[in-house]
Amino acid sequence: MLVADDSRIDRRIVASILEGRGHRVLVAGDGTSALALFRENEAKGVVFDAAVIDFQMPGLGGEDLAQALRVDEAKRVRPLRIVLLSGAAEERTAWKGIDAALPKPLDPEALLAAIEGRGAGEAKEPTVKAGGASPAPSSPSALSDSPSEEGSEKVVFDLPEALKRARGKQALLVELVKIFMDDSGSYLETLHQAASSGNLEQMERAAHRLKGSSANVSAQRTAAAAERIEKTVRSTHALPEAALLSSLDDEVGKARRALSGFLAQNQV
Repeated sequence: MLVADDSRIDRRIVASILEGRGHRVLVAGDGTSALALFRENEAKGVVFDAAVIDFQMPGLGGEDLAQALRVDEAKRVRPLRIVLLSGAAEERTAWKGIDAALPKPLDPEALLAAIEGRGAGEAKEPTVKAGGASPAPSSPSALSDSPSEEGSEKVVFDLPEALKRARGKQALLVELVKIFMDDSGSYLETLHQAASSGNLEQMERAAHRLKGSSANVSAQRTAAAAERIEKTVRSTHALPEAALLSSLDDEVGKARRALSGFLAQNQV
C-alpha cells in the first residue's frame, strides 16, 4: 500500500494501522515523491491494493495525485482503492478519482473499513463532516472559535485520549510524541517567518500542520490555537492579530513541557 502525507506523524499513524493489519506499506512525504515511488515499484511488478493520501500536500496535492494514480488503471491486475485524508470538510468537495474520504485526526477502524471497501468515508457521501457526524467534545474537528469555550473544554495534554489515538500502544504513543517534539518547533518557526514576510499561504500551511500534529498527540489547546490561526488566515486573507500568535507560542510551550514529562516518565 502507498501512503503519502507531508506530516511525519500522520504517516507513522497510517503505516502503523495498515501494518497492524498485515499490509506492506511504502511511504512518501509529498505527492510528487509518492507518484515516483508508485511508478517505480509498479514497473518492478509490485501490485498496489490501495493508496492513502493527504489532501493538502506541497507540490502535487492529493486530488491531483489521485488522478495521476488512475492513469493506465485498466491495465492493472486489480483496481487501486484510493482513500483521501483531509483535515477540513470544505476541502473535500469533488473527490475526483477518490473512493473514500476520511477526516483527520484519523479513526483507525474507519480507515480499515475504507481500505477494505466496507463503506466508511465513501466518496459518494459528500455530507460527511470533518470529525464525523457527531464529533466528541474533545475532537479537534469540533474545536470552538470562542476563547472562553476553548479554555474551559480543552486541556494541554489528554493522555487517555492520546493512548486511544495510538490504539492503546504505549510504545507507539512515545514515538508519536517524539515526532511532535522534533517537528513542532520547526512548524512554529515557519509560521512566524511567514507572518514576518506576509506569506499567508505558507502561514496557513504551517498552522495546519501544527494543528494536525498537536491533535494526533492530543495536545488539545495547541491544536485549538493553531486551528484559530489557520481559520483566521483562510477566512480573512490577512495576518492574524499578534495576540493569536502569542497564544499559540504559549500553548506550544505548555504542550512541550507536558509531553517532555510524559517522555521522562517513560524513560525516554
